[in-house]
Amino acid sequence: MNAPIRVLVVDDSAVVRQVVSEILSAAPGIEVVGTASDPLFAMAKMRRDWPDVITLDVEMPRMDGISFLRQLMAERPTPVIVCSTLTSRGAETTMQALAAGAVSIIAKPTLGLKGFLTDSAQELVAAVRAAARANLRALRAGAGVGGGGPGVGGRAGSGAEIGSATGPGGAGVAAAPGVGVAAARGAAGAGP
Repeated sequence: MNAPIRVLVVDDSAVVRQVVSEILSAAPGIEVVGTASDPLFAMAKMRRDWPDVITLDVEMPRMDGISFLRQLMAERPTPVIVCSTLTSRGAETTMQALAAGAVSIIAKPTLGLKGFLTDSAQELVAAVRAAARANLRALRAGAGVGGGGPGVGGRAGSGAEIGSATGPGGAGVAAAPGVGVAAARGAAGAGP
């Protein structure tokens, strides 16, 4: 039997941490190894128990998610799914997150968050499973054009674009080229 995918949930909202943890813990083959209300708490937990995948908010106290993501990718690349109200298709924060190394983006709504997360459970689980399979070395090597990260430069000379799908309630999903888009589209019910 395969080892479970170990996930750390980093979000300043206690409700988001609880709901995301419940959704992921209920999924076969996924284990939530911890939660943190900001990147500094996350780093302390990660020193003791490194996760396979991280779900990460952007706006948090003490350190923002994009800065944490950049630091993480420079020190020990780990698949990260950015889950924020600031991310949507084409938004500057989305581009920054993908450039910093995020493998997938889930745009949270500003209203009805708990219901959205519950309705998007399959999408979230699919994104975590796809992120766990991400080859960060290949993505980082392919981002050499223009010095961007995954999804910005794409593979050198390939003209790769950021893939995206729309989930329940119109929330968006984006992923670096070749990472999680098919899974996200299938879970979200968006076409090919």
